[in-house]
Amino acid sequence: MLLCLSVLVTVPGSQAGAAGFAAQDGEDRSLAGADRYETSVAVAQAFVTARRSAESPVSTVIVASGESLVDALAAITLAAALNAPVLLTRAAGLPASVAAFVAETEFTHAIVIGGTAVVSPEVEAQLATLLVAGTGTEAGGVERVAGADRFATAAAIADRAGISGDYCGGGQRAAVLVSGSNFADAVVIAPFAFAHRLPLLLTDPAGLPPATQRYLTEAGIERVVVVGGTAVVPTETLHPGLEEAGVRDVSRLAGRDRYETSVRVAEAIAGCSAVAHDPDSVVLLNGTATADGVVVGPLLGAGLSANGVTPILLVRQNSLPSSVTRYLRTTWPADRGEQPSIVAVGGTAVVADVVVETARATVGLPPLPEPPDRPPPPARPPPPAPPPPVTPPVTPPVTPSNAAPTVSGSAAPSFAEGGSGVVAAYAAADDATADADIDWTLSGADAARFEIAGGVLTFRSPPDYENADDAGGDNVYEVTVAATDDDADDPETTRYPVRVAVVNIDEPGVVTITPAGEPQTGDVLTASLADPDGGVEGITWQWQADGTVVGAAASYTVRPADAGRTLRAAAFYTDAEGAGKNAALATAAVPAVPPGAPAGLHATPGAAEEIVLTWRPPEFDGGSPVTGYEFRHRTAATPAAFDDPAAGWRSTTVLGSAATEPRLDVTGLDNVGSEHFFQIRAVNRQGAGEPAEASATPAATAVNTPPRIAGAASVVY
Repeated sequence: MLLCLSVLVTVPGSQAGAAGFAAQDGEDRSLAGADRYETSVAVAQAFVTARRSAESPVSTVIVASGESLVDALAAITLAAALNAPVLLTRAAGLPASVAAFVAETEFTHAIVIGGTAVVSPEVEAQLATLLVAGTGTEAGGVERVAGADRFATAAAIADRAGISGDYCGGGQRAAVLVSGSNFADAVVIAPFAFAHRLPLLLTDPAGLPPATQRYLTEAGIERVVVVGGTAVVPTETLHPGLEEAGVRDVSRLAGRDRYETSVRVAEAIAGCSAVAHDPDSVVLLNGTATADGVVVGPLLGAGLSANGVTPILLVRQNSLPSSVTRYLRTTWPADRGEQPSIVAVGGTAVVADVVVETARATVGLPPLPEPPDRPPPPARPPPPAPPPPVTPPVTPPVTPSNAAPTVSGSAAPSFAEGGSGVVAAYAAADDATADADIDWTLSGADAARFEIAGGVLTFRSPPDYENADDAGGDNVYEVTVAATDDDADDPETTRYPVRVAVVNIDEPGVVTITPAGEPQTGDVLTASLADPDGGVEGITWQWQADGTVVGAAASYTVRPADAGRTLRAAAFYTDAEGAGKNAALATAAVPAVPPGAPAGLHATPGAAEEIVLTWRPPEFDGGSPVTGYEFRHRTAATPAAFDDPAAGWRSTTVLGSAATEPRLDVTGLDNVGSEHFFQIRAVNRQGAGEPAEASATPAATAVNTPPRIAGAASVVY
């Protein structure tokens, strides 16, 4: 049996159309709209239809900013508590499609997420006019849930929801923790959080924010599941705050990158028996353009096929990551017999058709049928018959004319900026097997920007939305695809006009550190930020040394304590695509140096003709572990022994050299009535450091001295 279930959603114009679940062979673009706002309507429409069909009331709608998307992600907690969909809005007012959907769906209650800077009071006023009156004990009206920042807003959402879920039936109050600036990890865990009713909280690379820590403490959270690698949620900065909040059980779902992390989450969903897992469908979402995916958590948490949680797999715009391919191949072998539905979130500009086709082929599904883009051009009429001949009285044979090829393919494809790969693929049907070889060529105003081979159209170099180089300068590239058959006597050509729309995507920023190269102690490093999307503002800088925050400005002076550590400059900022952006760059490790002087060196008379030396390891190890110590000795009668900095040093293996109180027993000293001077210096891989000095006078007989440690290092003079 072939299972090919899809969600069919339509949003005609500004009206919210009917939504429902239907088996549609070949339909896998169901969760898409003209923009992120219409996509949120499509997803909400599917959620409401499915829940109400299951006789589960949906009376509340959650509205969050479509420009500052982090609030919409955190809203999953409230969506789970109230059985509510999440819609996106512009700051100044509701988009027409969103307003129409709210009015037609007859909600009684709306919750606005975030402060008035991201969702204005005008939106609240609009919502109030679109709601219907509640009945009985149903809550009605519009309320707002917000905090001082994104971290406090997520905590306020969890407070308002009043739930603390149980992760996979472990019997502990649990919550999910994700980076407040990396949306991809939050998107993939959202369906799981919805199904388990887990609060979704935010953290910062610098450490656990106070608002998050307060919620964990007051809610009595016992277990935290961190989603994302240590590059976005560093263990060393996170765990102190979790320990203070009383969280003792911490686990992490992470892969080598965001794509593999989505696979780890999908595996966790399948491996958790406390909540059902949907084995019949999987959703594909662009891992670097997640705007369309921030609202799908409630729908997928309930399950596309009502069988359980539907996982999200992150993909590239034009290709399947290897980790996702392995997961699909292992989970649904091509010969399994029952294959999943493959549903893409967003249009072809973010998840190209070739990605869906590759995923389908990986699990053994047949290719999608090619939809006709336009009627084929009419065949050229045959030439008129020649006039009857006079002489000779024989009618010459009529040679049939050659018809032009029929070209099919998209006349208006879209393509994400910076991408590579297939823009569109074209096919040509000819009238005779003799004309089977088609010669593909290009012409038109922007033909120089493209190549075509075998009907496959590609850009010569990745297009840049911010620096459009098409003839019109409007990111719409006009090219004519021509297909010529190989008829030797009468070759025919069909010209097919194509308009390629290059779509803007949220491109990552780039941090530069000057001077480049290996930093040295005392260097002043200056970080700068460039973002292809432009509109950069509100930059907050952070310098880290092996994950520990050491600076909060664009410039940083390398300290001796940084030796052996890797420095990292991180920028948190807003660009033209919205708030919540971050970029970082790590330097090479600061070179290690010899260690500092040993601390607290004491020389104490011991047994007869003996002095006991004790000290502590140097406070600064030079960025490389101390591997041993060297010492030298002189008496009052031999002061020149210390004049040569390099002379007289002897190595020794000191008992407990990594402990807090290394010790060396020096015996066999003469001149028992004279003062003896000692220097001790620490050694690491970079060499010996500065010495510490102490002196004592050995006695002829034993005095009260610390007891000898069995096996203690000693030297005899």
